[in-house]
Amino acid sequence: MEGSIIFYTYGSTLELNGQQFEAGRLTEDLLNLSPDDYHPLHERMVRIRTLMDIYEYVRKSELWWKLNDEMEQLCQELTPYCGNIAFFCVPFTEIQEAIKKHCPEEYFTVIMRRLMMEIAQKIAAKDNCLALITGESVGQVASQTMQAIACTDAVSRIPVFRPLIGSDKTEIVETARMIGTFDTSTLPYEDCCTVFTPKHPKVRPSLEEVEKAQGKFDFTEMVNKAVEGTTMKVFELS
Repeated sequence: MEGSIIFYTYGSTLELNGQQFEAGRLTEDLLNLSPDDYHPLHERMVRIRTLMDIYEYVRKSELWWKLNDEMEQLCQELTPYCGNIAFFCVPFTEIQEAIKKHCPEEYFTVIMRRLMMEIAQKIAAKDNCLALITGESVGQVASQTMQAIACTDAVSRIPVFRPLIGSDKTEIVETARMIGTFDTSTLPYEDCCTVFTPKHPKVRPSLEEVEKAQGKFDFTEMVNKAVEGTTMKVFELS
């Protein structure tokens, strides 16, 4: 699987306490900082460096998500409850980069979920699957408000079942502990959502707004490419 994973910051500058630090002048700017100002900025720079190292590892190992191993482990842990599981790994980073480049930032997440739904439907059609199942729960995050879910569902041409829709976080965590998946699901990683999350996501988007934002770029070719690049691995009940 070929491709590159690029780490983005918000713009070409870092902001600290109202001050802007241009990337090209960062060394010069740091010389003018007091020790109290320097430490928070240094911590942020170390965090960025760590993330860049993570994605360089991901690129070299030809994985699209660092959480791939964790997802595979979860699949195996769930087989006693679900039977055999087919795990599909979709190369999605190129689409996320295009969303970030062409679409308004506050709609990143809902557009990303709509495109994920498009890809999932195409994969489902190949395997004669008649519905999709997601883990959404109303109000858990910005992309799971009633309005955001409606915008996501607008692209769906097959039923979408949400068994956790009325569960709160405490109930979901208790179930995960009971079936033994909690520790695996809380392993530290930077997934595709956290890396590309907007600063101020639109929590009550209208369908018209979202379609207009998504319409700034034609994702058709990228969606088809992602579907073709998807790999599948079956986890059997042991």
